[in-house]
Amino acid sequence: WGKDALLGLLALYKERASRLSIVTDAIEKLAKDPQILDLELLSKWRCEQMPLVLEDFLLVLGKPCGKNYKEIASEYFVLAKEICGKHEVKVVVLAQALRLGITGSVQSPGIFELISILNIDNVKSRVEKMIKNLK
Repeated sequence: WGKDALLGLLALYKERASRLSIVTDAIEKLAKDPQILDLELLSKWRCEQMPLVLEDFLLVLGKPCGKNYKEIASEYFVLAKEICGKHEVKVVVLAQALRLGITGSVQSPGIFELISILNIDNVKSRVEKMIKNLK
């Protein structure tokens, strides 16, 4: 990652950590594509519409154009609410599927903030992999 992306990730992860090693471990893990997606972690939120919601979100990835990652994250959240409303599911369904596909876990800083910082092509690739795993 570039300097700005790394600083953004540090800011996001430090809010959730009590030690620097937790932050660095989490960012190092994020740098690698998740090799195994434990779909059992989604059991609480998994539903029939989950792959469809992810597919629709995949279509809007890269469209927000805010001036900073917080503005972009806010735009993604609005888009996520619209998509989830269309499919009549809660935003958490999409957020947790994205979180697992992108980070390999269902616990992370705000997923729309992460998406707004990370390389969009890498995010798309991880979301596509998640969709394939759900089908």
